[in-house]
Amino acid sequence: MKFKILLLFIPLCFSLKSQINEELNNCIQEKLGISDYKGAIEIMDMIIALNPNDSITYFNRANLKEALKDYIGAINDYTKQLEIDSENLDCYFLRGMIEKDMKNYNAALFDFEKTVELEPSNSDAYFFPAVIYFEKANYNKTIEFCNKAIASRIDNAPAYAYKAWAKTQLKYFNEALQDFNISIKYDSLYANTYYYRGYTKLKLNDFNGAITDFNKAIALQSNQENEYYNTQELNLHKPKIIKALKATNKISNTKNDSICFQTAKLNSFLQNYSTALDFYNIAIKLNPNQSTYYYNRAETKTKLKDYNGAILDFSKTIELDSLNYNAYNKRAIIKKSQNNYLSAIDDFTKAINIDPSNSINYLLRGELKIKIGQKEDGCKDILTFKKLGGEFLQKIDNTICNQ
Repeated sequence: MKFKILLLFIPLCFSLKSQINEELNNCIQEKLGISDYKGAIEIMDMIIALNPNDSITYFNRANLKEALKDYIGAINDYTKQLEIDSENLDCYFLRGMIEKDMKNYNAALFDFEKTVELEPSNSDAYFFPAVIYFEKANYNKTIEFCNKAIASRIDNAPAYAYKAWAKTQLKYFNEALQDFNISIKYDSLYANTYYYRGYTKLKLNDFNGAITDFNKAIALQSNQENEYYNTQELNLHKPKIIKALKATNKISNTKNDSICFQTAKLNSFLQNYSTALDFYNIAIKLNPNQSTYYYNRAETKTKLKDYNGAILDFSKTIELDSLNYNAYNKRAIIKKSQNNYLSAIDDFTKAINIDPSNSINYLLRGELKIKIGQKEDGCKDILTFKKLGGEFLQKIDNTICNQ
């Protein structure tokens, strides 16, 4: 759960105190405007010194301390706020979230229970105890609290996912699959749900289904910006993925091109390029009209340094899908590396015609035009690259185009 910095203005009391509070609150707003949380906290310290029972400022300061990862300080401020206003459910919930993350589970459970007392329909206040019980390996309790969370909010996708994973731990595999499916129905973009459903399918010896789910999870993670998180997640799941691959590689379902393709993709992702190539070959033999199969095989051949083979597959991709921007782009890059400049320029041009907003192709085409003596046109391309916001990493524009 992302914290929200909630700023509530301090009520006006006496005229002097009112003026001071107003000035201090204005200062806080200025500090927050430049993300100076420490400076804002220092001003809140002054407000609390003037009014030690100002519950709102304790709450605001707790939010900021949490943002600065001063979790003990945040807990202390939430606690002080609750001493003044014992029915603030946000305080109980937010303090509980911090306690949960710090693995102070009993304290967290107390706070979530208090949240539910004040707001019985709070689905998250049931869900996070379920997470705690899962971490404590109390899977029956996990299921119990997930059910309460779902009763409060029917579309609580994480609750279905945790309930499903708890059922997998209890070896209720078919029931778990049903809950995973519901979770994905409500939130189809959470990679971990596919990972864990893949695990469950492994337990049911559905290796092909597991492969498909693992590929989906990896594809979702590749679209996320947090590279560290993605690497950590992949390392966590990799042993299960390898287990699924070993089983699928052995059974080699030669009658299903889609499964062969999924198996090839996963092998390629794990850098088993030769095995991936074998499965791409089977998939294409079974279904020679899928442009995606040729495109992915071309990428694998590139990894294996079979550049001529990759060009042939990118060409076949284009034959089946003439608007495949990436196929033109990657074929052009290989041709450029082979000094086949005219043909590479032609491919970059076709890629630009499909997507004129992609700046990198102007740079690459411009460099090649300059190499073959078309300086004026090449410099125009480089200028377009810069206008589109491309970050220039080389000196060609200074050393040639600006002469």
